[in-house]
Amino acid sequence: MTKLEKAMALSIIFNDIDLKELDGHVNKQKLSDALKVFEALKEETILEEEKETQINVINKLLDCLLNDKECEHKYQLLDSETTSFYSDDKQFNRKVSADFYCEKCLDIQYQKKEIKEE
Repeated sequence: MTKLEKAMALSIIFNDIDLKELDGHVNKQKLSDALKVFEALKEETILEEEKETQINVINKLLDCLLNDKECEHKYQLLDSETTSFYSDDKQFNRKVSADFYCEKCLDIQYQKKEIKEE
């Protein structure tokens, strides 16, 4: 998907969800950066191109949905967060979580791992 197509797909999702629901799940700085990208793309895109892009996104998603083959996922990092702390038993713990999305079918995966160091 092109940058404009990705922005279009995300903006459609963002229009349907309360941004408060994303709090704690999506990095606020990345949301802010994405909104700046949306605004810049909106200024550069004429209405005709926007409609064409929306149709392209629909066609690509329909192809992925209806394709008999499983998507050969090509995941990109969407967001990540690392939290480090000491537990009561003086053990150093690190929690790492990340969100990934597939460039081809927009599948989103969430992974987390806890690392304990003595």
